[in-house]
Amino acid sequence: MKNLIRLCFLALVAILMVACGGGSTLVTPHVSIDWPSLTRNVTAPSYASSVVFTLTPTASSKSITWTANRPAGTGAQTVTSTGPQVADGTAGTLDIAFKADADGNGNTVATASAAVKVGSNGVILNSSGGDLGTVGYTSDLTGITVDAPDVNVGSTVTVTATGTSASGIVALPQDLVDFSITSGNSFATIDKNQVTGVAPGSVTVQASFESLTASDGLTVAIPTIGYTRYDFGANQIAADVTNNKIWGTFSASSAHPNSIVDIDVSTGTIGTPIPVGTNPDAIGISPDGTVAYVGLDDDQTIQVVDLTNRTAGATLSYTQLDANTIPIDIKVNPLNNNEIAIGVKSMQNGAQRGPYVVRNGGTAIAATVETGGFQSLDWISGTEIVRNQTGTLATYTVTSTTVDQTQRVVLSPQVSGNLHLSTSSRLITDDGQVFSSTDFSKLGDLMSPDSFLRVAADNSHDMAWAAVGSTTNPLKLRSFELTGYTSSSLYILPMNNEPFLQLIRFGPTGLAVRSQNSVYVMPTAPGL
Repeated sequence: MKNLIRLCFLALVAILMVACGGGSTLVTPHVSIDWPSLTRNVTAPSYASSVVFTLTPTASSKSITWTANRPAGTGAQTVTSTGPQVADGTAGTLDIAFKADADGNGNTVATASAAVKVGSNGVILNSSGGDLGTVGYTSDLTGITVDAPDVNVGSTVTVTATGTSASGIVALPQDLVDFSITSGNSFATIDKNQVTGVAPGSVTVQASFESLTASDGLTVAIPTIGYTRYDFGANQIAADVTNNKIWGTFSASSAHPNSIVDIDVSTGTIGTPIPVGTNPDAIGISPDGTVAYVGLDDDQTIQVVDLTNRTAGATLSYTQLDANTIPIDIKVNPLNNNEIAIGVKSMQNGAQRGPYVVRNGGTAIAATVETGGFQSLDWISGTEIVRNQTGTLATYTVTSTTVDQTQRVVLSPQVSGNLHLSTSSRLITDDGQVFSSTDFSKLGDLMSPDSFLRVAADNSHDMAWAAVGSTTNPLKLRSFELTGYTSSSLYILPMNNEPFLQLIRFGPTGLAVRSQNSVYVMPTAPGL
């Protein structure tokens, strides 16, 4: 490939040999090199890092050689290189080799040659003694190759373009290469040579440099999260946030009949079952991890379990408030281990109601509840409960004798699923909506292209986690930053072809998934 450069401040190098004296006087040539700015508008090999000059006098076969480097930076710059002494008026051939690396090293990426004469003032002239004019150079760059590594959703990789020449590989200035996505734009984004995975799919990245182009394909994939699977076919699971444990209830026909069992994540062991009443289901754990409250479906009571001594104790009655019901949600007062809030479901028509407050060693008290539609509840303080019912959010103040509704807001659109308390007085529902826990104003929505299945949150991190997409294997897990409600990572969890049922946060950093026959434990939730 032929290109034109002017060796007098006009293109890649402008060579000015400055000599003193005349005739056979020995002079020290100085070569000033104007390196062009690294832009796409020059007709010279901007990928050269150094230049080697060789002056071979006509009257002698002894050549002199010297080297100049391109300075750091991408702007146009002038440097002066001093070569060996030559005789004033020397005529000969000036050969120029542009090198890929500094100090005259690396492959030759372009060459130029001209018959020259050193003028009386040291200026290099053409062989006839006139202005040197324009000299053609030949580029050795014959092609480029692109390396586009595969990338995970939410991660970023660097795409690299490399030149090829007859001499071998040529390093190209990546800032001068035009990178673009020519197919698969919905699966990835590109910023210069940085590709970020957005969704699973195939992407083609093209690189263009001067008149050369090349492409490479990459795959955007969802990474598999690290986990430990436990054979743990529990009815429900609940978190012991203090002791890094997960507790599960087991029915009469299960592997641990009529028991509650713990997984100690720190040791990776399943504990000895603690026998309780018939067909335990709903379970709530005190914040300090010392007490469990277990709903017994057959008995329609709630049993108190001492987790420190691993013994089941008294049963608490609540059916005087709502007969023929079973507990479906149990939350322990964060400031009083002897008080719980519950929601129940009718054994006759399936209607769900709550909240009711039950005290260990005391009485059970009821709020003026609405008929049907109850979904979940939680304590937002030691005396205040928040409740999610189809189409509404409500708060209740608990006294020694009453549970009084203090606020009720009708929502549009309606919320779906359980409530999850988070930092900065946030409430997050299983459908990804975020509300203020003080006035129920809408704060935003967790952003996911997949539909929400379940959400998990905590009171320690400005994050939330969600199971999204399909309930079948594999399960997608997303993490979200609550400062902007954007998804910060996406993983898949292989689930042994079992349907997904429950997602909880446990301990300082853990995340757990319950399926039909298993519990999948991730000691560190994505993003933590």
